[in-house]
Parts: sequence; structure tokens; C-alpha cells
Amino acid sequence: MGELDLREKSLFAMNDVFASFLNAFFVTRGEPPIKPEDLSDASPETVTVNRHQASHQIRDIIKCLRDDFGVSIALYGLENQTKPAKDMPIRIMAYDAMGYKVQAKHAKGKGKIIPIVTFVLYFGYDKRWDAPRALSECCSVPKRIKRWFVDYRIRIIELAWLTSKQIDKLDGDLKTIALCLRHFRNPKRWPFPNVKVQYVEEVLALLGKITGDKIFEKLLDEYQEHEEEDWEMASRLESYKEYYRSEGRTEGKKLGKKLGMELGEKKGIKKGKEVGKLEQLVAMTKRIMTKERKSLEDAMLYLQLDEGEKKLIRSAMD
Repeated sequence: MGELDLREKSLFAMNDVFASFLNAFFVTRGEPPIKPEDLSDASPETVTVNRHQASHQIRDIIKCLRDDFGVSIALYGLENQTKPAKDMPIRIMAYDAMGYKVQAKHAKGKGKIIPIVTFVLYFGYDKRWDAPRALSECCSVPKRIKRWFVDYRIRIIELAWLTSKQIDKLDGDLKTIALCLRHFRNPKRWPFPNVKVQYVEEVLALLGKITGDKIFEKLLDEYQEHEEEDWEMASRLESYKEYYRSEGRTEGKKLGKKLGMELGEKKGIKKGKEVGKLEQLVAMTKRIMTKERKSLEDAMLYLQLDEGEKKLIRSAMD
């Protein structure tokens, strides 16, 4: 199991985070919210054995929901994905089917089994989920048998593409992650809201693994050094906005100085500074395009360049 999978499971296995998720996407208006204490861990591992074969599956997270009397009334499964998977409906169907099979095997007499509801939580921010969301999208179903075909649909939650209204329904660290992923998808969303982070190490480590951005390692080191009690994300991510600007300025100065020294004369030094400034702007723009997966125009907009600087950048990058 990869480190990213472990980071995801570590955070979303916490009952308060999982309850926040269910209340935002499953509980409808007028229904009582699900409380963290209503949830308990169920085994993510299912094994079935018969005379001829054994089957073994491990889910990411599965929780048991109990009523006020402690009676199990549902199982909620959550699968974490950072990339679209074309076989996801088949995988979820297999997980649910095996869960029902195990329940049925242990059911006594005419006892009923409890329903299983599975969601897919998609952490991707560079592109939307473009893989199948139903079994019918995985198959080529002839028209003459469509009325007999039993479809199986899955629910994909695309955190980075939630609307403001949907994000407002979230709370706690789930809201922080959704806001961060939406920001990475569209960095022009400033200022970042003040959101207190409860599980700071888990959230920063998860965002670092999802995005691959070193800023979260820096923030994590800072937090572990000071261990602040009230840790919020807004002011911390402001330093993220300046991080690449600072890096680009430093790199540009080095390039300009080097070129100026090579030219030697006063005129050459002046020219070197001009070229150095251009190299600085190019370096900053390329870094934003790479890190943020932005187009040239969007990267220049992000760096708030004026029209003259934009013209130089376009010319240099042709």
C-alpha cells in the first residue's frame, strides 16, 4: 500500500471527518445529522472461502452506522482516488457484492442483512473525473438487451470541483482540503478563508502527497517545531503565494549577475541586468506553468505581470 493511500485513510478513518463527509453528501435536509459517535469501524477486509477457491478484498474505509439503540442500520464505504479509473464501477460493485455475500453467510434464519453504500472520493485537481460512473459505461450494451441489463452506478465526489454552496456544507478538515484543492485548481481564488485545521499533521501530509508541492513540507516542519494549538490555513498559504515569486527573483538575479559578469563592460552589465530580469520573469512563469499546470496566459495573470512584461515573456518563449 502506497504512502498516499495511508495518508488518505489515516485522516478519513477518523469518525468526525467521516461524519462530516456523510452529512455533506448523504444526509438530506430535514434529516438528523450523523454524529461521530454513531459510527464505528467495520473490517475493511472481506474473505470468502469455498471448496474450490478463496476470495480476498480490502476496502479503503468502511464504517458501520448505528441507531440510537446501538443497532447496525447501514455500512458506508469510502474509496479514495487521485486519478480516474476506468474499472471503478466494477471494483465498487465487487466490493459491495462481497460485503453482501459475507453478511448473507452469517445471517441467521430469516434475518435481514444491512445495506451497503459506497462513495468514491476523488482528490484530483488537474482534471475532472472522466472515467465511467456506471457499469453501462464500461460495457457495450446492444440495444435489444438494454431493457434487461441491470446497471450499477457509483457516486463520485470531486472535491476540487465542489461549488461554494457545497463547500459551505462541509466543516472541519474536510472543508480545508476541499478549499485547498479548489485553490490549486484555480489559484486566483484569493483571499483564502480562515479555516482552523484540527488534524494539522495529517492534513498537511495528505495535501503534500496529493499535490507534490514542497510548501506543505515546509509548513509541516514549521508546525512540528512550534506545535501551535490554533493553526489556520489562510496566513500559511499566503506565504505559498510569495514562495514562487521569491524563488523566481533569486534565480533571475543569479542569471543576470552571471550574464553581466560575462559581458564585462558597463554596457554589458546594463544589458545583463535587462536580460537577467527577463530570465527572472521567464523562470517564474515556467515554474508556475509546471507547478500549477497553467497555460502561459494564466501563469502571467497569476504573477500579475504588466503588458510590457507579458510582451517580453511571449517573445522569449516563442
